[in-house]
Amino acid sequence: MKPIQAFSSAVYHARVFRGLTQEQLAEALGISVRWFQAIEKGEGKPSFDLLLRMLCLLDLDARSCVDQTTLQQLPPSQEAQTSQ
Repeated sequence: MKPIQAFSSAVYHARVFRGLTQEQLAEALGISVRWFQAIEKGEGKPSFDLLLRMLCLLDLDARSCVDQTTLQQLPPSQEAQTSQ
C-alpha cells in the first residue's frame, strides 16, 4: 500500500468512527467537500498544514496512518544516504 493510500484509509476510518460526514469534516478544515473527497480517495495530496489539521481534528497519530509494510517500501531519506 502506498503512503497516500494508507493515510487516506486512516482518515476515512477515523472520520467514520467519529460519526462525521465528509461535509462536516471539510467544513471544519475550511476546504471544499470535493477536495476532501479527493484526499479521502487518495487522489489528492494535502499540504503539510492541512495534513496537520486533519491529524489534530481526527485525533490521529502520524505513525498510525502508515503501516510498517508501507514504511519499509519508502526509499531511504537523503540524510540516511549521506551518513553511510
